[in-house]
Amino acid sequence: MILALEGIDGVGKTTTCKLLKEILLMRKVSRVEIIHDPNENDSLGSFVREKWKNNKEYKSSIWPLLFAASSINSQNYLSSKNNDQFLILDRSSLSTYAYFWDICDPEWIDVIHKEYVHPDLTILINLDTYSNLRRLINRGNEEAYKIEDIKRLKILYDKACSYFLKKNVQIEIVDISESATPREVVDKVYETIKKYL
Repeated sequence: MILALEGIDGVGKTTTCKLLKEILLMRKVSRVEIIHDPNENDSLGSFVREKWKNNKEYKSSIWPLLFAASSINSQNYLSSKNNDQFLILDRSSLSTYAYFWDICDPEWIDVIHKEYVHPDLTILINLDTYSNLRRLINRGNEEAYKIEDIKRLKILYDKACSYFLKKNVQIEIVDISESATPREVVDKVYETIKKYL
């Protein structure tokens, strides 16, 4: 199974990926791997991650293009995996559509992603706008995001989700509160995916 965890920075995707891997291994899922998108295990993904971390101007139209290229490139990595593996993606194609949405037509993004294999299930972790901003500030990311940025991204993710649902891509939304512990978040995610296992 290929599962993607999605959401705006600060909702706890990476922590949830790690905890979910632990839960799945405890539940006797024999092979679980986490893949970050952009994927740091290939040269393009590593380049994109480094540029994003060190140069905030990549929030411009250049960034979504690089993100799309990296996501598509990671498909080669995914296709090399065994079918019996449970792959957890820390971001996937939904982010590409959300970040592209107000820059170009989604049908154009479809063309770029023509050969892209969507995850079996995408889970969008959703946190309210102000809680999301407080988490980013607590992480030291207050310069990277403003409240308007988060509001805009939430709208774009909603549009991308609606578009995916029309294309019969499996998406579940998990709403969390600011006070939710990482264990509570991963428990909600696990309960959501159980019906797909």
